[in-house]
Parts: sequence; C-alpha cells; structure tokens
Amino acid sequence: MPSITTGVDQVYNVTVSAGSTSLRAVIGSPSDLASDLDLFVYNCTTGSCVLAGQSAGGSAEEAVTIPNPAAGLWIVVVNGFDVPSGTTTYHYLDVFANPAFGSVGITDANALRPAASSWVVPGSVTANAAPSAGRVLRGTVEVRTDTNTLVGSGEVFVQSVTP
Repeated sequence: MPSITTGVDQVYNVTVSAGSTSLRAVIGSPSDLASDLDLFVYNCTTGSCVLAGQSAGGSAEEAVTIPNPAAGLWIVVVNGFDVPSGTTTYHYLDVFANPAFGSVGITDANALRPAASSWVVPGSVTANAAPSAGRVLRGTVEVRTDTNTLVGSGEVFVQSVTP
C-alpha cells in the first residue's frame, strides 16, 4: 500500500489500449482518517499533458472516471493535500475497460428469488488478451431484476492467461 505526506504528489502512469470505453482511478481507505488526499487525471496522449478530470473533496475518498479515453499515456496524480499525522497509507486503483480484453457471462433465466437467497448459475470467462505486467483482467457480473434494478454484483479476476 502506498503512503504519502502533506504536499507530496505521487504519480502513476497508465497506458490505455485503443478501444477502451472508460478509465477510472480511485483512492481511499487512508490509515489517517483525517487525511485529505486529492486525485488528478491527465491526458498525455498527444505529447503534452492536459488535466482531464479531478476529485478534490475534503477527504481521502476520491474517484475520477474518464469515458472513452484516447489510447496512450495517462498520468494519475495523488496529492497529499493535508495529512495531519504526518504520513498515511491509502488504497489506489486504476482500471480501464476494453471489450478487446474478453468477457464474462452467465446463463440464468428470470425467476422469483426469496430475499437473501443464493443460487448457482453457469458462467464463462473468455480472456482474449494477457494482462500487461503488474495488471490483471477484471470482469464484473451484475444481478438485476426484470425492471433492471441492480440488486447485486460480483467480480472475476484473471491473474494470468496462457495460450
């Protein structure tokens, strides 16, 4: 887990693949709950970096989502705006979605389910590309009612892909 102090910027490079539908950066869960961390996302795909999104509220829980990001280099900056204890650890995540990576699917028929119930359905994971070094493939499955209300979700992580 990274740590940061007041006034320090930590920089994360993200190389987004062509055809990506979103880029999301998230920080949170500081060890010093009074910390104020800010998040900035820069588009550097044209050679010069331009601020594309920011989240700078009064806490360390920040997120930025960029729809349809251009392929190439993006830079995420975490700024330690105020860390009263001197240093704090925090969680960092960046993810970009791209249908070229693969898919996760389930087969389940509409049916009435009692509250708090669980059931097993067949599913499949198709990985079309190996994740680059230091990355994993992540798929999300949502459970929705017949009126499209989200009632649950789950994630699938693929650590490696072999041909």
